[in-house]
Amino acid sequence: MNWKQYALTLIATNGVMMLIGYIILRVQSLPIFNTNNIGNMEPILSFNTIISFMTNTNLQHYVGESGISYFS
Repeated sequence: MNWKQYALTLIATNGVMMLIGYIILRVQSLPIFNTNNIGNMEPILSFNTIISFMTNTNLQHYVGESGISYFS
């Protein structure tokens, strides 16, 4: 694998992981994943949170116990 293939694979993998994380945060109110009846995150907050996790920064604008379910 040359550097171009590696770079594209890295970007694609991070993109897929970001999409999966965003979907999880948007559908976290489903009963099977949510024992505390926490609602879905807003789209902008979900995007901000998943970008924060993907870039390993600490810019989350939520309270963990009341904003995210255990599955999320």
